[in-house]
Amino acid sequence: MKMRIIGIGIVAVALILAISMTASANPDPVGATTSVQNNNVSLGAYSIASDTYTHSNALGEGVNAIYINVTTATTGITGLTIDYTKEDGSTGTATPNIPISAIGTWITVDTVTDLVNITSVSDDNVSGVGVIDIVANVSRQKMHQVVGGTDSAKGGFVTEIDFAAVAVTAKWQGYYGNVSGSIALKDSQGNAMFTWDWNAADGGEVIATTNTSIPPWALVNLTNATDMTAMETAWSWDANTSDGPLITFENSTDDVTIAGVLVNNTNGTSRLGAGTAGDFTEVVLKNGASAGAAKNDFLFVGIINASKEAFDGTIKDFEMLVATPDTVAAGDTETYYFYVEMT
Repeated sequence: MKMRIIGIGIVAVALILAISMTASANPDPVGATTSVQNNNVSLGAYSIASDTYTHSNALGEGVNAIYINVTTATTGITGLTIDYTKEDGSTGTATPNIPISAIGTWITVDTVTDLVNITSVSDDNVSGVGVIDIVANVSRQKMHQVVGGTDSAKGGFVTEIDFAAVAVTAKWQGYYGNVSGSIALKDSQGNAMFTWDWNAADGGEVIATTNTSIPPWALVNLTNATDMTAMETAWSWDANTSDGPLITFENSTDDVTIAGVLVNNTNGTSRLGAGTAGDFTEVVLKNGASAGAAKNDFLFVGIINASKEAFDGTIKDFEMLVATPDTVAAGDTETYYFYVEMT
């Protein structure tokens, strides 16, 4: 994931760090390093001794590199074959070489093309032992869209058929993670006169905007139902859809304090997090000098809540959603600038 530092400074006793990121769904990692593996999903585990592959997950978008994580030390595998399906429905095969490896070893498999699902794994070494996990980095990944069902239709018959379906939203990108840093008194050359320790337990907010800067604190204002409708217009979404902004940010009485400015009764949601409802909350604010009709009028604000259970069962400090173009098929993206207020 490429990041560009935009600016650092003291604003109303809060350190603000700006990072330019592009909201998209491209999950391809940049290399088999321990840092890359911080956001990954197991596609399945393969036991060498029993020649058994246990499937775990499928991807919603193809990747061009997967990894093997040695979870039980191997004695070497010969003729390892990984069969997989591609994003366009065709099939492919990868034949990586897995040497004798210790637990925790990461090995790149760089011969895949647009892999979305692994169908089988096998090898021809009957005396090998160990277990490997086949992993894809999915720091930017969407849910696998499954088939709702099949039936052989025949003329003259009437058949009742019920569906319980889950569709993939094209309007929202999700972000989650941990926050660390410090508050410093520095000059324009970056020399620090004084530095204060800070951790997520001290509280703060992660702020995302399409604007390269945020409005003056005194102009930050609440959003309401009218602003949620304006958001639909700004991003060219269809109105009144089931994953629209007013349904997503359904609360109308949320509060947040930004740089000492209290904003009452704004739209937000408390449905983020997995452990306890409301572990992670998010509110939407706007530039009070505008009518909230443009993308860069909106501020998406994730409230930091240290060490809570995120949606995937990991322990994180925040979760939040940001708006994106409803044109995933065209590959459209939205650049966001992220700011962290440390209180």
